[in-house]
Amino acid sequence: MPGRHAAETIRRLATALTDLRAAMVARATEEADAVRLAAPSYRPSAENLLHYVALRDRDLRELQTELSRLGLSSLGRTEAHALAGIEGPLFALCRIAGLAPPELPPPPVDHDSGAAALVAHSDDLFGPTPVGREGRIMVTGGTELADDDDLARRLVAAGADLLRVNAAHDDRPVWERMIRRMRAAAAAAGRPLRVLFDLAGPKLRTGAVTTEEDVVHWRPRHDRRGAVERPRHGKLAPLA
Repeated sequence: MPGRHAAETIRRLATALTDLRAAMVARATEEADAVRLAAPSYRPSAENLLHYVALRDRDLRELQTELSRLGLSSLGRTEAHALAGIEGPLFALCRIAGLAPPELPPPPVDHDSGAAALVAHSDDLFGPTPVGREGRIMVTGGTELADDDDLARRLVAAGADLLRVNAAHDDRPVWERMIRRMRAAAAAAGRPLRVLFDLAGPKLRTGAVTTEEDVVHWRPRHDRRGAVERPRHGKLAPLA
């Protein structure tokens, strides 16, 4: 049995995790209409995403440190199973303190189903995992790619798995030529290639910023390594 002070700490941490879990569930409940808009097979993942966003809305550093000191999960890798990631250390704290663990409904995803969904969704979006490495390589197509077969071949040979098209630049004919060249190069290499579009959102533009006084730039002198060789000194005074 833990000592009196340890028992108080454990109960406090259990309460903190219970409150945190309640906030995560409340966030998903508030956004239930949005979850229902997702395809049925993606709804557990959508709910898990809301749980994770609610989790990261809080400053968890102190809680994480205290959980780590007790040898429990510090909630650092809960992306794929946010609610289950909270419940694991919560149940462990209850057992340490001799408390009955709370009866809770099953989370939308657990450690196993969450990890499996993450792999499946990553494959759907980014293509299968390349042979010999875990990460995919994404390249952003510049305007020059639209008319350069050699560039496309070199990108594929260097390991490109995905082409990102930045829709904030160029136009449809240029995008189509980029895609054709990259897909042709990938097909010739016997490799799959996914294309992702980065859609342009609204842009805020401002005009030139004018001031009544000239802007003065003071910079210290640096050597080749970036160390300051000679500082610059100035004095601030109120305008007359």
